[in-house]
Amino acid sequence: MILDHSTESFVFLQAHLGGDRNFCYLLGDPKSGDAAVVDPGFDPRGVLDLAAGRGLSIRHILITHGHADHHGAAGAVATGSGAAVHAGAADRVPGAEPVSDGQRIAIGGLEIRA
Repeated sequence: MILDHSTESFVFLQAHLGGDRNFCYLLGDPKSGDAAVVDPGFDPRGVLDLAAGRGLSIRHILITHGHADHHGAAGAVATGSGAAVHAGAADRVPGAEPVSDGQRIAIGGLEIRA
């Protein structure tokens, strides 16, 4: 199931990929083609296909917290896309760059603030 909340200025998709009750989110700048995925769960191929289907390249993987059902696919998505993984320092997500409160991450012409 995919819910599309996109506009001409940004892509915002909510997707239920794989098991459990978690959703992942794809945020993107249609002008630059850059995207971030939030909490990729356990379905790396589904996440990569979701971005490719929108003509987007995943540049960042954002992890909201350290539960495996939120970051389980992060390594494979990073390998498949070349994206950087970001998570809070306290979460100790393998391979993640620690993010601090207020830090800004650019997604093309868009910006996410932790």
